[in-house]
Amino acid sequence: RVSVDVDVLMYPKIEGSFNPSHTTCVAACVQHLCQAEAKNILHVDLRLLNFIFSEELDSESYLVDWDHARPFDEPGCYVQNWNDALDERHPDAKCGKPILYEHVRYALAQVLRYFAPVDDDESQLQEWKGICIAARDTEHRLSELAERIRTLQCKLKLTAEIETVVTGRPPRKTGGDGLAKITAGLSKMSVRSERTLKTVTFATASEKKPRQGNRNISACFDFNSTWGCGKAQCRQPHICSTCGLDDHWKVQCKTGSPKTKPETRKRSGSRGKP
Repeated sequence: RVSVDVDVLMYPKIEGSFNPSHTTCVAACVQHLCQAEAKNILHVDLRLLNFIFSEELDSESYLVDWDHARPFDEPGCYVQNWNDALDERHPDAKCGKPILYEHVRYALAQVLRYFAPVDDDESQLQEWKGICIAARDTEHRLSELAERIRTLQCKLKLTAEIETVVTGRPPRKTGGDGLAKITAGLSKMSVRSERTLKTVTFATASEKKPRQGNRNISACFDFNSTWGCGKAQCRQPHICSTCGLDDHWKVQCKTGSPKTKPETRKRSGSRGKP
């Protein structure tokens, strides 16, 4: 616990990719989902990005990103910032609407449809289609589904364009700083598959080059004040809010005082603790 209302949860990084090499990888993820539901935990946010398939050991494949998880018996409603534009989302899975188990099984079936047997074996293709249909059926137990996938014993491949699967619908050009950061983060992700995510760069507010002579609203306010910024890891750039240069602060820009390194400016005690 770092403060009264802030807890930091740390967990080990799981190595893998979004492309399953074998049916046993998928079966392990479905079994992981089954184990969670047995403990009254509903994942809710099932999509390809949250399936991590191990390339070295098929059984070491897991589901990640459990921040939207809810109690299985009382899942409640979707949050207001819920992204319903992804292909894995059920048509009725909207912001503020009740979370239903059929929405989760729909998402699971959508993810499984991204894969197909590598060999053009008709029996394997038909069995995989049957698995995708069973994944959506809420009456079909997950433990039985995992065993059915594991029994198929064949190599898999991606059938969907990874760019569409990862990002969903194209983001609006007028998206804010948060959307730009998310999209820029996705564009830098490395996906180990035959197709790689296309690099799309969006400049965030903090990355935009400030215009000479204009106030930069993203500059740190405390840094440009008389008391200075005492934050150990300030999220805003320490640059002059007037000209945008990083070798002086606002008052020095106006008075023409000698330039000093911004890091030497410390917060005084008059404004309380940093």
